[in-house]
Amino acid sequence: LLLHVWQHRGTLGKSRRQDSIVRLREHGSTKTLLSEFPNLASFLDSELDSILDDVSQFPVDGRAPHFYGGKGQYAFDVHSGSIVYTHPTTRVPTASLFYGYVTSFTYFYECDRRKLDPAKLLESGTWASSSVGVMMACGALAYSEIPRYYAFALGMTGTLD
Repeated sequence: LLLHVWQHRGTLGKSRRQDSIVRLREHGSTKTLLSEFPNLASFLDSELDSILDDVSQFPVDGRAPHFYGGKGQYAFDVHSGSIVYTHPTTRVPTASLFYGYVTSFTYFYECDRRKLDPAKLLESGTWASSSVGVMMACGALAYSEIPRYYAFALGMTGTLD
């Protein structure tokens, strides 16, 4: 699905957002996803919207991506077949930062620029292969609510009196 979105980002970006979502819902990979996981149907439109938001930051003409929309500038480099971002506060390169679909599309961008081998995206167990795919949120946890569930809370420095 993400490869299809990447390859058609020019036409998907020119359509009305809802029309693009409908087109993506009708794509074969989306139908396969829903046939295997039918309970995802109610969440799918918002996820497709997120995908379209993030791919819109990558120009079709091959120019460098322009990250905007409150996400700030992402400084990244390719290191050992992975996208490595520079931590915004420490300014230290780290492979542990991940920016959702922006990271996924950064992999496609670097493959187009021939800085990454597209086969790495398909190679099971690589950081690259785990970064390219549909990533639906399955829940949220408010850390501030944890102390209410337990009689004792250890290791939460600065949050308890």
